[in-house]
Order: sequence, then C-alpha cells, then structure tokens
Amino acid sequence: MSISATIAALQLRHAAISGVATAPAETPATLPDANCPCILVDPMEATTRWDAHRGSNRRAVVRRYRVRGLVLRAGLGTGVSQARTTAATLLDAVLAGYVAAPDLSSTTEILITEAEGVRDSGVRPHPGQANVIVHGDEGWVGFEVDLLIEERL
Repeated sequence: MSISATIAALQLRHAAISGVATAPAETPATLPDANCPCILVDPMEATTRWDAHRGSNRRAVVRRYRVRGLVLRAGLGTGVSQARTTAATLLDAVLAGYVAAPDLSSTTEILITEAEGVRDSGVRPHPGQANVIVHGDEGWVGFEVDLLIEERL
C-alpha cells in the first residue's frame, strides 16, 4: 500500500467510529467546528529493511503514522469538560479498533505487539498544562496516537 492508501484505510475505519464527525483522507488547512470531532492522520518517519526469505530479498517499510483526534478548540472556556470526556471515549474506540483488527491489507499491518507499536498521548491538554493538540495555528482538546505500520513488499 502507498502512504495515501494506508491513510485512506485508516480513515475508513476512523469514519465508522460512533461520534466521529469527519475523518478526511487529506488534512484540511482549516477545520470548521461542524466537522468535529475530527480524526486526522499524518505520515511520519520510516525505516526500510531487506529480509532474506526463501532465497530472495523482501523489502519491509515500517512507518510511523500520527493519528490526531480533534474535539474542541482549546481556550473557548465552555464545554472543555465534555470535550475531554468525548476525547477519552473516542480514544478508547480508536485503540480498540486497532487491537481488534491490526491488518489494513494482506501486506500491511499495525504492529500492535511491538514495543512502541501503538503509543497514545492520553487526552490533552493535561489538567493545568498548555500541551494542546495542534492543527494549523490553533490548539485543540483531543488526543494523539502514534502507530507503527509495516508494509511488506
């Protein structure tokens, strides 16, 4: 799968989660409130390795993808408690989906059993801290999940 196909497969899953308003395959420059809660996926760094398999070399690419769940713009002053609850519920659902079905295709899978294979930020911002989830130049109440996804070529 290409990077765009991997993102599309993840977003198809995310869009099916109850409570998710949008899960676009391409990251929008701005995000209207009506499109939230929204889940976005960004490709990050990758490592390519060659494995000898039955006399031939096979390539595997392991790439980190960052999944961002955006629920409410931070600093609005109202609804933050409810937004944190919504973010926690969505985070639980997202993680459960990865565990239940780690395969994105016959050659692509989320490495859920690997150390650092699935790592989440918890709901942010953490109480009393300014560590919001950033999209564009705005801070959001939400979560981040980093996934290691392996594609065997």
